[in-house]
Amino acid sequence: MKMGVTVTTSQNPGDLADFFALYKETSSRHGFVGHTGIQEEFDVFAKADSETLFVGTHEHQTLAAALIMFYNNQAIYHHGASVSTKVPASYLIQWEAIREARKRGMKLYNFWGIAPEQSPNHPWNGITLFKKGFGGSEVQYIHAQDFAVSPLYMIPKTIEGIRKKLRGY
Repeated sequence: MKMGVTVTTSQNPGDLADFFALYKETSSRHGFVGHTGIQEEFDVFAKADSETLFVGTHEHQTLAAALIMFYNNQAIYHHGASVSTKVPASYLIQWEAIREARKRGMKLYNFWGIAPEQSPNHPWNGITLFKKGFGGSEVQYIHAQDFAVSPLYMIPKTIEGIRKKLRGY
């Protein structure tokens, strides 16, 4: 806030345009494939007051945005996007989201996913450092599992395994 960063919130689906522009830039910069269905998800959950868009701006420029879900006594950092900058708008967005979670009576703030400590070259190391900078504790759950219903599943499973290795996962 001392640097002049402001954070606004919205549950208006029409306000996602800035988020999508940042999300496209972020996915390109970090080399990941963006999720599809974010608009449809937001349409449903924002209408139920279960998802909010947080947008950080500095000097009339949108620098960062995050979609935060509120569900079952926890707030979940579901999607985030930003431009590469030295102005820490993403930190203020998280702080404001945590404050909103407290205001709603949420018991947990879930940053949702970090890199394994034994993988120093993991692509998520930067975002892991960001998330861990807020303190808290790490809770590990079993990873999602695929259940093969056809022997042909081995083809995409092998391709995905190779792609994971190439990306550093």
